[in-house]
Amino acid sequence: MTPDELRQPLRRRSLREKLRAMRPSALMSVSVLVVGCFAAAGVWAVRTVPDKTGEPTVTVKIEKVDPIVTSSVEAEPDPDEADASPDVSDEPYDASRETIDLDLSNSDERQEAALVRPVRQSLVAAPRKSVSERGPHGLLPKISKKGKKPWLVYGAKVKTSTLRSATPKVAIVLGGLGLNGKLTQQAINELPSEVTLAFAPYGKRLQGKINEARAAGHEVMLQLPMEPFGYPSIDPGPRTLLASANSAKTIDDLKWHMSRFSGYTGVINYLGAKFTSEGENFAPVLKELNRRGLIYLDDGTSQRSLAGALGQVIGIPVRTAVEVIDSDATYNAVSAALARLEEKAARDGFAIGVGTGLATTLDALGSWSRDLSARNIILVPASALYRPQAG
Repeated sequence: MTPDELRQPLRRRSLREKLRAMRPSALMSVSVLVVGCFAAAGVWAVRTVPDKTGEPTVTVKIEKVDPIVTSSVEAEPDPDEADASPDVSDEPYDASRETIDLDLSNSDERQEAALVRPVRQSLVAAPRKSVSERGPHGLLPKISKKGKKPWLVYGAKVKTSTLRSATPKVAIVLGGLGLNGKLTQQAINELPSEVTLAFAPYGKRLQGKINEARAAGHEVMLQLPMEPFGYPSIDPGPRTLLASANSAKTIDDLKWHMSRFSGYTGVINYLGAKFTSEGENFAPVLKELNRRGLIYLDDGTSQRSLAGALGQVIGIPVRTAVEVIDSDATYNAVSAALARLEEKAARDGFAIGVGTGLATTLDALGSWSRDLSARNIILVPASALYRPQAG
């Protein structure tokens, strides 16, 4: 209100005075002008949007990208490492064979392809429900309710006619697998399926590798660390079976090793010259293996081993290797050891050689195995030489 209006509040104002009082201020006028400009701009934008009806459009679906696994990012857990119940079927073997899908125009190329990728008889994945049970540290092998033994269920099929043949037979068991990923993969992929692979209990993701080896046709054994002379300066690894331990501790350690993976036909010693020469703790180990339907292979490095004698008393199938093929791990030395193994097989009907999955051993063994038929030698998985027909 103006000062005059305050002084004369009750005075009746004229029409001119009323219109003058309703006149907008400068600020109000500017505000109305700005709002009007914005409204006009909006109307113009709506009316001028181009009509794209009929023009081609593209819809892109963005797929979910797997995370990159680095040393600082933990990988997804391997399903083979899960402590799952053995709920697979009890069909003992998968008779399906690998097929080579190649369009080759001539027989020479087909023969060459067969040499590069031999046809293999796959073995079923482990564990098998009927021959597995829960133990204190994981799954353990057992004899099934119907009397099936794990060494027969997990063993490769070999024709009876082959076992009874007079042709000399050779079995090769390579140990130390599962520790070096590259060499383990090379052994699985490149060696003949008849070569038996013995896995150390200290590797990572072992069950996956075991089933990969079995899918390639390889039988698998468990390499069991035992006390050597000179222990602990010479230490096979954690939970080594010790001659000085009490029987309960020994059996608990044995069950720990046996629970590292499933699918093995039996056990082969790793070192153990002292342990296998003393029957007080060695005998209970062989009894436990026999009770669980497994076989035992002595690597033949200790003449003091009681494996053969105790095996006859206990009733567990025991064989002893007659040649360490890579005690000298040079290529020529391994080749010479394999030639000696052939001679022993020709003399005795069969022979078992043992070695380690070293690069030179794999190379020499691969070369040696290419022309066995020409030398009248049959390569068989280790368990085949435990069958009565082979004896």
